[in-house]
Amino acid sequence: MFWCMAGLFLLLWLFLGFVYNKLTASSEKDCADKGETEECFYD
Repeated sequence: MFWCMAGLFLLLWLFLGFVYNKLTASSEKDCADKGETEECFYD
């Protein structure tokens, strides 16, 4: 049961990360154009 919950949590985390990256892609591009990559890219 624990591994099932851990797997679902991991999938949810990956999905949220993917959505977050899609939503922030435009703002990161704007920051890159300004030359502020250090403050705008959070790997």
